[in-house]
Amino acid sequence: MRKLLLLIILISLIAVAIVINFVVFANVNLYFIDIPNGTIFPQTVKLFNPKISLRLSTQHAIRYLNSPYGKSKVNVLPKNTKLKGIRVNNSTVIADFDEEFLNAEHWSGSDIAYLRLQALAYSLTSICGAKRLKILVNGKTPPPLGGHEDVSKPIELDQSLLRR
Repeated sequence: MRKLLLLIILISLIAVAIVINFVVFANVNLYFIDIPNGTIFPQTVKLFNPKISLRLSTQHAIRYLNSPYGKSKVNVLPKNTKLKGIRVNNSTVIADFDEEFLNAEHWSGSDIAYLRLQALAYSLTSICGAKRLKILVNGKTPPPLGGHEDVSKPIELDQSLLRR
């Protein structure tokens, strides 16, 4: 009888763990940069389920985007960038970052800066189910990144950059 009770408890714990894994976490595509080919590519990662908490999910994603991941040799975001807030309005993700986002060295070089912005836009729209990305820094529209990347309007997804 005792063994049966232990077996039932063990099976119950396994069932709960499986449910938590499928409900609390979700597989999401984040996008990274392939510099030699001038493209971006998806990498599936397990994040906190955005349907439960969009903020926790995107904060988790930012940790991936802050450093090179997988086959990518460069990070999408400047190191130590933090997400201050995120929301979706009319199919636009509005992401508010801290001042680390403005690191001029990170955004130098128009080709790499554009790839980084597109990887960020694809990643956050993938999580949120939106179509474009609006970037804020400390609640305000930032100046052109690196002096050349205008982010005063929402960033539209550029499908020509997706690795085929």
